Amino acid sequence: MSNIQRTEQYLKKEFNQSEYLKINTKEYFYRLDHTMRVRYWGQYIAQRSNLNEEALVVGCLLHDISYVEEMKNGSAHVNHGRRSAEICEQFVKSLDFSTDVKNDILYGIQIHVDGKPNKNMNWHSSIFAESISDADNLDRYDVYRIYDSLQYDKFSDKLNSDKIKYCQDQILRIRKNKSASLATTTATNEFHKELNFSEKFYERMLEQMQRTL
Repeated sequence: MSNIQRTEQYLKKEFNQSEYLKINTKEYFYRLDHTMRVRYWGQYIAQRSNLNEEALVVGCLLHDISYVEEMKNGSAHVNHGRRSAEICEQFVKSLDFSTDVKNDILYGIQIHVDGKPNKNMNWHSSIFAESISDADNLDRYDVYRIYDSLQYDKFSDKLNSDKIKYCQDQILRIRKNKSASLATTTATNEFHKELNFSEKFYERMLEQMQRTL
């Protein structure tokens, strides 16, 4: 059995055993679907950037495993990368990778939220490690997340004036990110494609909302 197959089995086992996710089935499917989309981006980046494809896919599969636990506050959300690494550390160490690659995977999982590793992690950042957070960000700005954000923020329930403000805020947020560079040329190019699409989407939406004024 490959490292990826073992990781998929481990991930689904942890999800299925989670008491929190058993109660919160919507969160179960949301988090699992997101993880599989991030897995896709990790594989995509690795294949085009001369990175260890198997290891990057494993890191992407495990990056959010801490969501088997309830995130009770904002601090838990910010810390969920480091917590994910704690949960899966022994599993990662059991895989058929070199020690350096295992450390890269764990480090990448730890830093994927805010760029900060666990205090006791004596390792270093790398293009590989940063590519786990890049894969996560590519899903965060992809087309589905436009729909998901609109639904989550109850866009359809807003007054037209609030819809206008919402679109303006989204456009500003997108434009602030347009100077960003990710760890690889591949990820950077894809990220800017997504930003350009999102910007055009919200510009068109804004134009339509302003027609009612």
